[in-house]
Amino acid sequence: MSIATITQAGKSVSVHFSRHFFVQENTLGEIFWDADTQRSGIIKLWIQSADTNPRVAFVLPDWEISINGISLEKKLYEEIGNLLGKIVEIRYRNYTFKFDFIQ
Repeated sequence: MSIATITQAGKSVSVHFSRHFFVQENTLGEIFWDADTQRSGIIKLWIQSADTNPRVAFVLPDWEISINGISLEKKLYEEIGNLLGKIVEIRYRNYTFKFDFIQ
């Protein structure tokens, strides 16, 4: 099982998930997330197959992403795979999403 740690304004919450993790935005521009269930909203970030072959299925170019502390170029990523054993950190606005795929 993978762990997502979400930090905003100095407050952190951890979420365990096994398959999918979605970060979405509602029509008011508010960010929300859910593990293993997609709700109504615009998908901003999608983590797939977290329990077996974790990959970022989708992330927008205005999000900052790093893998094991190494920043990636800002562009639209439709898939970043081979993440088992790695730590992925994604920043957007005043949110930081840290995914621990070290199992």
